Amino acid sequence: MLPTLEKGDLVYINYDGVSYTYKVEEMFEVMPTDLQVLDQDASDSFITLVTCVPPGDPRKPKRLVVRARVVPPDEKAVTNGIN
Repeated sequence: MLPTLEKGDLVYINYDGVSYTYKVEEMFEVMPTDLQVLDQDASDSFITLVTCVPPGDPRKPKRLVVRARVVPPDEKAVTNGIN
């Protein structure tokens, strides 16, 4: 499913009874050894999702990285069409 996402798409995560909404900011491919893409900036609120690509290739030579930033509650209302 990750390869079908596009910049600007929303990702919904439910964790420990709390719902979070994230907006995709960037997507790129890296080699499996490029682990620095997993570094997290504790002063920022984003998730990094990773999957093997290309789909259907048993070698899975690359990783697709999707970075999405949390959508603040006030922006969620606008995103969902609520004013």
